Amino acid sequence: MKNINKLFVILLCIICYSCSDSDDGNDNATLGKLSVYLKDTEGKPVKDAFVVMSGLEKNRVITMGEGLSDVNGKWLPYYKGSVDGYISVVSPKYEPCKERFSYDGKYETKLEITLKSTESISVLSYNVLNGFDNKVNKKQRFLEWIQTYDPDIMLFQELNNFTEASLLEFAKQYGHEYAYITKETGYPTGLTSRYPITDVEKVLRGSDPNIYTYHGFIHAKCQGIDIFVIHLSPFELKDRITEITNIVDKKIKQLPADAKVLVAGDFNSYNAYDAKAYGPKFETERLKFSPTVTFSYEVTDFLLDNGFKDAFTLYSNGHFKQSIPVSTTEFPENKGCRYDYIMLNKNLANDCTYSDVLREKTTNVLSDHYPNYIRLNIKKISLSFFYLNLIHAPFIEKTFYD
Repeated sequence: MKNINKLFVILLCIICYSCSDSDDGNDNATLGKLSVYLKDTEGKPVKDAFVVMSGLEKNRVITMGEGLSDVNGKWLPYYKGSVDGYISVVSPKYEPCKERFSYDGKYETKLEITLKSTESISVLSYNVLNGFDNKVNKKQRFLEWIQTYDPDIMLFQELNNFTEASLLEFAKQYGHEYAYITKETGYPTGLTSRYPITDVEKVLRGSDPNIYTYHGFIHAKCQGIDIFVIHLSPFELKDRITEITNIVDKKIKQLPADAKVLVAGDFNSYNAYDAKAYGPKFETERLKFSPTVTFSYEVTDFLLDNGFKDAFTLYSNGHFKQSIPVSTTEFPENKGCRYDYIMLNKNLANDCTYSDVLREKTTNVLSDHYPNYIRLNIKKISLSFFYLNLIHAPFIEKTFYD
């Protein structure tokens, strides 16, 4: 009998030990800790870098945590458990990076990331919903948030309630000395930069009988790039197709063959690349949310067929991030999609070194769209070089009015 009792105790201990060594089915199990350490190329810790941890749900990228690195370059995610996804890091003095990682959640793990000094040009495109709803607190929050990304070129849609003068005043608060806006009524597009903007062309509805545009668009040159900031019609598909066709055929194709071209903004259009992330009833459910935007890939397909690359897809590894709608919680697969893009022609696409859709706590509340952010590895044109050449090539601004 004693032997039987001993055997029972031994078996019970083995079972208890096995259970304690596994997290499966045990909500109280002790989870491991993931630590992210950031350093520069000299091995020094990088303080106040912005870190975002994302996981994958099928092929959808889901934000799971964010924060700033401490004085030791360390960031600890609040989330505990297994993660398969990305760690993204942005800091104004360094090149951004996006590291693919997988963590089982059971053991203490240290992820070290080395950041390189920044050399590339950064571009951020953002639909800011009725000019930040003309609210002072939203504008102030944007000014605080934008310091993390410190873009060289900023592209806006829906600059409602801004004038060109007030946009310049606003831009100076984040270090940009140049600013242009298509118009001062309705839903304007615009751009700002820390570098000179030249050859500004503002095209509005009715200004040119050969070019149809709904909200209007702005075309300008900055740092050797031909930039088109657009906001296509939110209503008729045929109007969006006409708009993008006019921009490509009557503007972009008239540029020199070696022109580096960037087309960015709110396209109000879907993209076939994202189809694998849609649920089985996506079209029906999405149209309930946005009934005026016909489900079609024709607009984005037209640009892709004309040699443009969707910047987000260059570094998304086949995964999906929505740009609309925003939410503080993850929304169903039948709601999220992309309307917002940065498209690069073949002369510029090879210069793209980083791209992302910025889903964060702050961008959850600033607008109903998420911004797009890219980095371009092109040689920056210095101000001294620009002003020297300006003597021989005067600044030109062309404005077409309604």
